[in-house]
Amino acid sequence: MERRKEAKISPLGPSAVTRDQLVREAPLPSEAQRGAENQTEITPEHVERADRKKRGGTGNELGETLISQYIDHSPDEEEAKSSSREVPVIESVLPPEEVKEEVFETLNHSEMIALQQRRQEELAKPIYFNVIVVGESGVGKSTFIDAFLSRHFNRDEASVIRPTTEAINEKIGVRSWGSTKLIMKLVDTPGYSQKRPPKECYRLVRNYLIDCYGAYQERYETSRRGRPIEDQDTRIHVCLYFLTGPRIKQEDILMMRRLQSYVSIIPVLAKGDTYTPEEIRQIKLDLIADARDHHVDWFDCASAVGPEKSGTLQDGPFGPSPPFVVVSAVEKVPIAPNQFVIGRKYRWGVCSLENPDHSDFMLLYSLLIGHFSLACIRKAAMYTSALKRRLEKRPNSTPSFNTAHFGSILTLGALSLGVLWLKEKLSK
Repeated sequence: MERRKEAKISPLGPSAVTRDQLVREAPLPSEAQRGAENQTEITPEHVERADRKKRGGTGNELGETLISQYIDHSPDEEEAKSSSREVPVIESVLPPEEVKEEVFETLNHSEMIALQQRRQEELAKPIYFNVIVVGESGVGKSTFIDAFLSRHFNRDEASVIRPTTEAINEKIGVRSWGSTKLIMKLVDTPGYSQKRPPKECYRLVRNYLIDCYGAYQERYETSRRGRPIEDQDTRIHVCLYFLTGPRIKQEDILMMRRLQSYVSIIPVLAKGDTYTPEEIRQIKLDLIADARDHHVDWFDCASAVGPEKSGTLQDGPFGPSPPFVVVSAVEKVPIAPNQFVIGRKYRWGVCSLENPDHSDFMLLYSLLIGHFSLACIRKAAMYTSALKRRLEKRPNSTPSFNTAHFGSILTLGALSLGVLWLKEKLSK
């Protein structure tokens, strides 16, 4: 029993301290002492102590171990050991209630945060709005495009007298307001006339629309394969079809009925300065009735502007719109010293392009950019899908019909029948 009690007594005496107390109370060595300890040579005492450890100790290994741990290990090594310990990923103690509520709030609304970021990315992209202008030759389509792009689109002044358009011509204007960038393309097309039949004009416009949709679909398929490509919309979103009064011509009815399967149509009454306001109101009503009777579907402008702006379409000075009455002009007419307006000068006065009492040009300009553009872009997706299904139904390759080859086949067939008839006669 006494031996057991003696074994429990520390070899360092009753006043012995633990290792933690010894490390905490002992003064830390300086940098110079630490360097000297690292450079101390191995003495026979160190060798003897190591041999005793291997042999199992001499009964005093507890005290020697405590002292050797303090002597052989510097504070830097202790810090390295403590830093190398694995830190648990999940703490056993729960965070405060405020922290939990914030974490749960972030998790619950993470999808909305992602949606907001995605929307900001979409809003930062430019808006591509493409408009094609179609109609009879000589009604002012090219002049209208020049006048349209001359407002805030940084386009050069166009010539007052223009040659007749013989091929499709694209004109692009760029306008920025804050973080919104609008890239607008207006496409001028040759109109039908005595030299150019309406069918030829229709094929030219239809093929151009199909090519634009095909280019857009090709860019879309390329982006799906992961290849970087510029996000540019090449589709035609709306068609401004120019009409002349007092009724819709048969050629225009046939062309609009064919084009309405490819693009949205907004009618425009050209040469508005050749009619009185009363005549314009009556002509508009007649054009609307003709379109309804011949099943011509125009773009729903009232739904695009909403109920708040629908009054501007119905209560205008020239009656209901569409159709929009316009005056095509690019000439600057002086009205006062150093004051000019774009319009036409007559003996009875000046017809201003931007005056709402003279035409619907400014109404069409503001609604086309501010309200119709996004609605037409959304609706273009419907035409893209319909055109894609229509093209998929067609065979990939159409066999060519060779008249000469077909004639030779008929000749050989006739000769064969003649030979058989002759053999039958000779056999009898």
